[in-house]
Amino acid sequence: MKLSDYPSLSDLFRNNVYKKYFDGGGDPNNGILLVDAFLDSWPYYPEALVFKARMLIVKGENEKASEFLKAARKIDEWRINYLFDEAEILYKTGKKPDAVRCLRIATESLLKEGQRGVKNFLLSLDNCGIRLRDIAERAIRKEMIRFLSDESDSVDLDEFLSVLESEYKDTDKNDTE
Repeated sequence: MKLSDYPSLSDLFRNNVYKKYFDGGGDPNNGILLVDAFLDSWPYYPEALVFKARMLIVKGENEKASEFLKAARKIDEWRINYLFDEAEILYKTGKKPDAVRCLRIATESLLKEGQRGVKNFLLSLDNCGIRLRDIAERAIRKEMIRFLSDESDSVDLDEFLSVLESEYKDTDKNDTE
């Protein structure tokens, strides 16, 4: 199969499950019917398995939901978002210390993934010095903290990139002088 022939499962899922689910008023029973129809064609799509788990959590079927999260994790161990659902199940089943541990792992994993992504990006830049990397890493950490403490609606990527761009130009000038 050529790469261009691969279906956009995200689009299919968005249109056939998410959109219909929300357009239909967000009924978890309808959500399960929609996601089951999708899973008939695409049984290994992690987002569909996690969505089904969410619907089961809403219905109070936590053990069954946990099985779908385990299946999603087997398919895609790099996925982090399912851990938030797992923490919710643990909490609702009275395993509060485990829920807190799971939530901590999920949050730390997301933050570390963001930091790793920024570091990898900065390492790929030509002529990017240590000073610029430090500035950028501090800026993204600060923005993550603001976001998590609800002081920011979202990470202001345009502002971050403009600071990065100006610092990069300044570093470039200093290197040529």
